[in-house]
Amino acid sequence: MVATSANHKCVDDYEWTCYKCQFMKGSGFFAVRLGYEMQTLGIGTATLARDVGVSSEHIRKLLTNETLPSPELLKAICSVLNLNYRAMADKVQADRIIRRGGRSIWGLLERNPELSLLYYHWDLLRPEHKATIQAMARYFGAQGRKRRA
Repeated sequence: MVATSANHKCVDDYEWTCYKCQFMKGSGFFAVRLGYEMQTLGIGTATLARDVGVSSEHIRKLLTNETLPSPELLKAICSVLNLNYRAMADKVQADRIIRRGGRSIWGLLERNPELSLLYYHWDLLRPEHKATIQAMARYFGAQGRKRRA
């Protein structure tokens, strides 16, 4: 099944939407971290936009991963939010690579694309949340093996 809009095309492939659709939903290493840091500091889009010299719409597009920041904008964002520039630049680079490679990049990394949302958020999870997810994976994996047997 193929769904289209004015901006992008989504392909239903084994219940997985195309990588651009994932980006449109705010998924991505940079977007997730930016949203987390803004929420933690209580900074809204209008405030950040004013402080870094761009429009609120541009910040919204960064948060939804419709666009990625230039190096200059990234430096300004990191300065305002007191973030490590190199770490954030690495997240931007990872998102650029995924955009160019699409779903196939996950295969090259030997990662399941269905877990991309988990990868994006993993560093933000508390240890107890990570442990819960890992326990669930072990449990449901064992259930799946029992059903196949």
